[in-house]
Amino acid sequence: MSTLRSMLRRLAAPILLGLVSVPIAGCGGGGYYTPVGGTLEVRNSPASFSGIDAVEVSQPFGPTDHFNVFLAPGERDFIDLIPDTYDVDLLWSDGSVDSFFGVYISGYSTSVVTGFN
Repeated sequence: MSTLRSMLRRLAAPILLGLVSVPIAGCGGGGYYTPVGGTLEVRNSPASFSGIDAVEVSQPFGPTDHFNVFLAPGERDFIDLIPDTYDVDLLWSDGSVDSFFGVYISGYSTSVVTGFN
C-alpha cells in the first residue's frame, strides 16, 4: 500500500501541472496583429433623386467587398475597413454606378464619400 501511495505522490505533481497548463495555453491573441481600423462614411446627397442600393469596396488586384446599404437621399452609412487605399463604387437604384478611386482609409479616422444622382 505504501508503494502505491508513494507512486501517486510522484505522479501528482506532473498531472497537476499538466491540468493547469492546458487552460493557460488557450489564452492569447491567436498570434496575429489586428491594425487599428478606419471608417468609410457613405453619404447620399439630399439633392439626389435616386437611392444608393449598395457599395462595393476593392483594392487593386484584390477581392471586391459588397455592402447592401439602401440609402435614401440625405441618409448615410458607415463601413469599417482596415487602413489602406480603396476604390469605392456606389450602385444606384436607377442602375448607374459612381466610382471613386484611391480613397484612403486611415486608422482612428473617417473618410467621407458623397454620392449625387
